[in-house]
Amino acid sequence: MASKKKLIAVIACIGLLLIMTDYELYVNKEIIKVGIATGNHYPSSTSQNHSMVGGKNSTERPLIILIHDVSPIYFNYLKEITSVISSYGLQNDTYLLIIPDHAGKYDLRKYPQFVKYLHSLEMEGYHIGLHGYTHIGREFDCNESTAEEKLERALEIMETVNLTPTVFLAPRYALSKEAQNVILAHNLTIITKDSVIFPNGTEEQITNREYTWYISELKLPFELRKAKKDYMSSKNPFYLSIHPRAVNNKAGMKFLREFLGFVKERESIKPL
Repeated sequence: MASKKKLIAVIACIGLLLIMTDYELYVNKEIIKVGIATGNHYPSSTSQNHSMVGGKNSTERPLIILIHDVSPIYFNYLKEITSVISSYGLQNDTYLLIIPDHAGKYDLRKYPQFVKYLHSLEMEGYHIGLHGYTHIGREFDCNESTAEEKLERALEIMETVNLTPTVFLAPRYALSKEAQNVILAHNLTIITKDSVIFPNGTEEQITNREYTWYISELKLPFELRKAKKDYMSSKNPFYLSIHPRAVNNKAGMKFLREFLGFVKERESIKPL
């Protein structure tokens, strides 16, 4: 009889342990779910549907691509770059940083075919960003009134061609505090060299790297190894910056294909 009671007690303890274990697993899953749903976001001031990647424990894709200097003078280069990005299905993680009036000579309103192409990329999932106004010098390292004037002119062009930017990256990353406040007041998220600043003033650290500035075949293996190491070791969201023409040589395009392929392989590995 004592043995039977002992056996019942053991079974009851095992059952209780299983219930507690299931509860803990359920709680952990909920914590993970809440962390993804309510955590940081991709740098979009108008759409918060994506969770910004925070390290390698997220189920979101841990890569954001920034295409700088999107301008009519780089039309063919842009086509080559986006063709590679699209082939890896990374459109939704790519930001087109557009110059509305490049050098004060290439106003988007004068290039309907280029604008049409930008719209087609947007339909594919590419995001629209603003990369200054004319991209001349350190144009947004300025006082408040100058920043307001330049930003208004840039946004006027973008509105005319029906493109709505959600992010802003200053040419040469040069941005005064006064200009920063003006841009945030226009509900644009700012990308800097090492952070993302949201319209509400909160700031998140990122790893923003460029490896393909007129890269040579000789340097390609070194830069690929470095990029992979940086990507795997980064504890912050990883941003890959690329410039049209600078990346559009044999070595640059090979880097882009191999690195994006490497990232896609990492995606298939589920976190523990």
